[in-house]
Amino acid sequence: LTASDINKVILVNTSSACTINLPQGSTLEVGDFVRVIDVGNSSTSSGNSEVNPVTISPFTGDKIMGSEQDLQIDANGHSVAIMWCGSTFNWRIVN
Repeated sequence: LTASDINKVILVNTSSACTINLPQGSTLEVGDFVRVIDVGNSSTSSGNSEVNPVTISPFTGDKIMGSEQDLQIDANGHSVAIMWCGSTFNWRIVN
């Protein structure tokens, strides 16, 4: 992702595991968000992240919920919305 991809919904319909790399927080405004939804693929409409996880990776030095570890969607049909809350709080899950 780049800063221009922010404030959008990302529908994931991949038949293999994938990683979404978040942009550097210092390029964002407080309130910028990303929502990622596992919608499945042509074989399944109920999602497929149980078999093919979706990894959301913060930019080096940024954190999601206080952790520099990746966030993972690994249950079919699940979604997550995260919002940039500034340099003190970084990315926060909002759903």
